Amino acid sequence: MGKRFSTRLKGAREKAGLSQAELGERFHVSQAAVHTWESGSSEPRGDTYDKVLEWIEHSENGQRPPRKATARTKEDIPRGHETSGFGEWLLNERQSRGLSHAKLTDKAGLSSQAVYTIEMGIVRSPWKKTRERLVEALGSVPLPREVAQEIKEESEVQGLGEFSDFSPWDDSMIPEEPCVYVYYDRTERPIYVGQTKNLRRRNKQHQTQDKWFFRRLLERGGYFRVDDDTQRTQLEKVLIKFLGRNSLFNEQGARKDE
Repeated sequence: MGKRFSTRLKGAREKAGLSQAELGERFHVSQAAVHTWESGSSEPRGDTYDKVLEWIEHSENGQRPPRKATARTKEDIPRGHETSGFGEWLLNERQSRGLSHAKLTDKAGLSSQAVYTIEMGIVRSPWKKTRERLVEALGSVPLPREVAQEIKEESEVQGLGEFSDFSPWDDSMIPEEPCVYVYYDRTERPIYVGQTKNLRRRNKQHQTQDKWFFRRLLERGGYFRVDDDTQRTQLEKVLIKFLGRNSLFNEQGARKDE
């Protein structure tokens, strides 16, 4: 892709009369992400790359790319994902209140990517504080009983607590908590298991030190909060052994917690 892709993208964006922020809204990413694409320092991932390339080619074939961002609907759900009860509730509540995606993210203090991954079911059981911020942004409307029950059934494990999902690409969804965590690829295969005293800091280490798997394969993460150092180490070892060869990058030596 490299420089040629970045040049093509910038040309198509300018032809459409869009700012980087407006183009980011169209593809459900931040303005900063579009900036890095156009500078050639990073690239879209997975289905997003296919959609961006299609949009560029639309422009290069002599047609003006549509200016307006497309609305998110259930048809936008990425392949291989199903919406969660919380994600569907969030999408319906936002639309019923006439809130744009940008307005909700601003009120909740979250990124565009965070809300998108929840609404589309990529992140099914977000961190409790993330859920609370979204509920407050919607006017503290109570969760339906069945949604709350689904969250409990899907995320709580007796003796361990709540297993929460997070987007590895968004610090606003990642707590600074001691935990055992798992990274998954686009096919929902668990590819790395780790333990840390601070998940947000550890995730940043992976971003900078383990680019060989982090940027190319990662789709989402999940974690259990575990305060005790010995229990974290034990649970990490059990999960790695249980997953076997699926935890591909444990075998290839991704960095341990520092």
